[in-house]
Amino acid sequence: MKNKIKIILTVVSLFILQAVSAADTTKVIILHTNDVHGRINNYSKIKYISDSLRNIYSNVFMVSAGDIFSGNPIVDKHSEKGYPIIDLMNILDYKVSVLGNHEFDYGQEILNDRVLQAKFDFICANVKTSPLAKIKQPKPYVVLHTNDSISLFFLGELYISKNKLPETHPSKLTNMVFYKPEKSIKKYKSESKSYDAFILLSHLGYDLDKKVAQSNKEIDLIIGGHSHTRLYSGEKVNSTLITQAGSKLMFLGKAELTFVNKELISITDTLIDLKGYKNTNLEAEKIIKKYNNDRRLLRVVGTAEKQINNKELGSLMAKSQREVTGADFAIQNTGGVRIKSIAKGNITIGDVYRLDPFNNEIVILNLNYKEIISLVKYSFSLDNRINYIPAGLIIDNKINDGKLSTVILKDLQGNILDKKKKYKVAINSYMSISYKFKGNKNHISTGKTSNQCILQYLKDHKKIGNS
Repeated sequence: MKNKIKIILTVVSLFILQAVSAADTTKVIILHTNDVHGRINNYSKIKYISDSLRNIYSNVFMVSAGDIFSGNPIVDKHSEKGYPIIDLMNILDYKVSVLGNHEFDYGQEILNDRVLQAKFDFICANVKTSPLAKIKQPKPYVVLHTNDSISLFFLGELYISKNKLPETHPSKLTNMVFYKPEKSIKKYKSESKSYDAFILLSHLGYDLDKKVAQSNKEIDLIIGGHSHTRLYSGEKVNSTLITQAGSKLMFLGKAELTFVNKELISITDTLIDLKGYKNTNLEAEKIIKKYNNDRRLLRVVGTAEKQINNKELGSLMAKSQREVTGADFAIQNTGGVRIKSIAKGNITIGDVYRLDPFNNEIVILNLNYKEIISLVKYSFSLDNRINYIPAGLIIDNKINDGKLSTVILKDLQGNILDKKKKYKVAINSYMSISYKFKGNKNHISTGKTSNQCILQYLKDHKKIGNS
C-alpha cells in the first residue's frame, strides 16, 4: 500500500512539474538610457550588448527617458543640430523616448525635424500644443507588443518647474501649455488597465518618481531620468520598481520583466557599467568616429594653467560676462555650468561649447540691494541650495533649516553695498525670463551671448587658473 501511495505521489509531482514548465512564460528585456546629453561614444558598446541579448531573448526593447541633446558640440554644433544622436538611436533600434526638457533647447522647428527623422516615437502626456506651435502634438503614450502579444503601455511624463514650464529657455516653448504630471497620469490610468504592464517613461527626476509611485500603485515600472540618479538595482516603492541609469551614457539600464500566462510576476533591473566594457559593434563605432572627426572644435582658444573645476568654471563664466559687458556684477546660475572640469593645458572651442551648450544672450538689469537679494532668494528656492555664482560681488548666506534666512551683499573689499544705489547686474536671458524676482523687468540687451563672453575673455587673458 505504501509503495502504491509513493507511486501516486510521484506521478502527481511529475504532472505538476510538467504543468508549471508548460506555463506560458515570457521574458521581456527593456534596455534604457537617460540624460545622454549628446554623448555618443558608448553607443557602439550598447549596440553590441543589445545585439547579444537579442540572440538570447525574443523580446528586447530599447527606450530613452529623455534629454538626448545639449552637452556635446559634436551633436549640438552639427549642420543638422542633434541629428548624430538620432541617427545612432535609429541604428540601435530604439522604440520610444519621452521628451526631456533639453529636447527643446534647439527650438521647436529643429526638434520637429529631428522627430520626423527618428524611427522611434517621442511621447509626452503632459503637454498640449496649439496650431501655432512649430512642433506637432506628441503622442501621450505608445504600446509595444512582444512576439506572443504581451502588451506594454509606456506613458511619457516631463518635469515642470516652478514657472510651469520645463527647464529650457521659455522662448523655445511658445504656443505650448504644460500640465502637472500627476494630472495626466491620473487621466491615463484607466486606459493602462487594458494592457499587461504599465510603464512610466519619466523625465521627472528621482524624488518626484518616488512620490508618483507612492500614489499610483497601478504603475509596474518607472524608467526615470532628469535627476541623473544611479539606481544600481532599482528601488521598490510599494509595488513599483523605480529605475534610472545616471547620465552621459556611462551606464546602460537593463530591466527584466517576467510574465506567466500574460501575468507580470517579477521585475528586476541592473546597471551595466560601460566604462569597463570592451566589446563594440564595428558598424556603430565607424559612424561614431565619423561624427567625432570634426576638426572645427579642436581650435585652441586659451590655456588652463591648472585643472579648473566646476565652481571655478562657473566663476569664469560670471567673470567673462561682467568684464565683456562692463556690468558692476554678474551672476551665473550653477545649472548652466555643464561640465565638471577642464584639464590643465590647451582649452579648445569644443571645451567652451561643452561648458556652455545653451549660449544664451547676456542681459543687464539695473537692480538695487533688495532686488539683488530677491534674485538670490528665488534662485535658492528652486531646489533649496545655492544655485548662483557671482563675479564682482560677495554674497554672504545664512541657511537655517534648509531655508535661506539672511543674505548680505558686499563688494570685493568686504564693504556692504550701498542700499540706495542701482547696480548693473549681468545675467543670462534664461534667468531673466524664467526667474521671478523684484526688478526682473526692462532688461537691457547686450548683443553678446555667453559663449561670446567666454571666448572674448580667453582671448584677452590668454591663460587662466593662475589666480
